[in-house]
Amino acid sequence: MIKGVNEMQGDMRVKEIAVIGGGAGCVAFLHHFVERISCSEKDFIKIKVYERRDRVGPGLAYQDDCDSVLLNRGALTMSASGDDLSTFSAWIRWKMIHNPDLRNLAVRDLSSFYADRPLFGAFLQDFLSETYAHASKKGIDIKFVNESVVSINKGVSADCVFVATDSRVDRFDYVVMAIGNLEPSDIYGLGSNERYVNNPYPLSGRLDLWNSAANICIIGSGLTAVDIAVFLRKSGYRGHVDMLSRCGILPFVRGAQGERHVMRHLTEEAIMNEVRRSGGVLPLRRALRLLRHELKDVGEDWRRIFRIPKGARVVLHSELQESLGERPWQKVLAATNDIIELAWHKLSLDSRRTVYRKFYRSWMACRAPMPRSNAELLYEMMEAGQLRVLACSPCFDLSPQSGMICRDMGEEGRVNYDYVINATGSGRWVRSERSSPLVWNMLNDAIAVEDEFGGVLVDFDTASLIDSRGIPDERIRVIGQLTSGTYFFVSSLEMVARKARLVAEQMACDIKYCGMLTESVDEKTRSGVVV
Repeated sequence: MIKGVNEMQGDMRVKEIAVIGGGAGCVAFLHHFVERISCSEKDFIKIKVYERRDRVGPGLAYQDDCDSVLLNRGALTMSASGDDLSTFSAWIRWKMIHNPDLRNLAVRDLSSFYADRPLFGAFLQDFLSETYAHASKKGIDIKFVNESVVSINKGVSADCVFVATDSRVDRFDYVVMAIGNLEPSDIYGLGSNERYVNNPYPLSGRLDLWNSAANICIIGSGLTAVDIAVFLRKSGYRGHVDMLSRCGILPFVRGAQGERHVMRHLTEEAIMNEVRRSGGVLPLRRALRLLRHELKDVGEDWRRIFRIPKGARVVLHSELQESLGERPWQKVLAATNDIIELAWHKLSLDSRRTVYRKFYRSWMACRAPMPRSNAELLYEMMEAGQLRVLACSPCFDLSPQSGMICRDMGEEGRVNYDYVINATGSGRWVRSERSSPLVWNMLNDAIAVEDEFGGVLVDFDTASLIDSRGIPDERIRVIGQLTSGTYFFVSSLEMVARKARLVAEQMACDIKYCGMLTESVDEKTRSGVVV
């Protein structure tokens, strides 16, 4: 049946968009999307944001928590925008007029100030409110649904997507999945034990639970483990803490911030030249050689940076000394944000496997350093004999006789822990319904496919979800942790905001195109053309 003009106009005039997840990725997408839509296009757009938490904006990462949980990046370059790194610092200076605490912050060097995450969460909430007000002025309809999405299904005619919660099913033209971090993986199968904590956040409210413990085990030695240890120290905990991880590497310590490094060797042009020379792939050796040249130019030896250090206390002491000034190698690694996605995408499958096997842990220790204030507290704990960082693969005994979780550590013997806390961070894969009920259902329904290197398969150029047939669906876009296999480094808000900007730009262009089609139909109608 041939559609009438009015029916065609109805199809094209309204574009309904679902954003699943109300954290930082959602805030960044809405900001960039609303910015790119003109008032003349307002009639085409309705947006619904699904967020199960009461507050939209902070998400899990920046929720209300204790003020000891710090950002690991200076306030000057924290942002919810993919093209403006000053949004957080500008907010601090704006809010300081009526907030004495922020007034004290604003006079400091914000490049070396590490705000607590709840403060950044408050910024995200305000930033979202500004975006909402901006959208309202343009006539863009944004609604918030305080429910969890349990399933996504494609329409039979392949022109829509259905989003379901426990109480409703809504139809959309586009879906943006910004669900944030996955539930941490219970690597050692301890979930049934009452003394095991799989997800430690928020840390606030747990002090009474942990403060009476004589021994606490933290699985992992990355930034989450640092958060937990610092929280315990600042809260007056007097017991003993062991961090156990396979590598036994703490994050490096962030040095003073300086001017942004400009790449001379490891550039997009150099990468593409290597790809062309090698028949379409980037050889890992050549990529590493470009990085070595970049580090050499700033007086650094890449072997010293990516070493596997021995003795966490000795290394941390050295790190505290070196972090007093600028650390050129850290600026080089920060500058890789501009090319790391392309480099990862162009590596062969075998090379990517090599990166994960040999370099990933040391890369993350270098690339995601901790604030100096946190490092100082960890060192105090080590000096006092309160904290150990051990490289091992622990074995846990869930013996009901002791009522405690134990480990067998070879030379270390057998140690009883009152609590074991999982600090391995966000899970990389959805291997059970517990990780993410929504993604678990999508995998089972063949709408999504697991990526070998983390998250789900998405198209590199568009962030479109790839289904079991290998076909990207531009109606469903994914940003954030779920794209770690495709984009490698997605734990930085800067990288999430950049991808949110890309998705927003492409979606806005598509809506503009639909608007042009509608204008074309209107013109034909006025001219008496039968459609």
